[in-house]
Amino acid sequence: MSIYIAHEEAGFDWNNEDVKRFQEYWNQGYSIVAIAKMLRRTQLDVALLGLDQTVKGLVSKRYGGALGDEWGRQPAKRSG
Repeated sequence: MSIYIAHEEAGFDWNNEDVKRFQEYWNQGYSIVAIAKMLRRTQLDVALLGLDQTVKGLVSKRYGGALGDEWGRQPAKRSG
């Protein structure tokens, strides 16, 4: 019998400093794409950490979800 290991290539290990930086970036509304670049991790690594932190209540759910404010903002309405 063989087993399948999902996301075997993912980096599940994070140091405390990077977790804190993730939380700060998340709370500032950055997308997982932007956070991955800033932390020099894959988008999968960041998405999995985001899921972990959300489930544990360590970051809040937000408008735009994983895509953050960068992708979730509505265009400004023009007056006139």
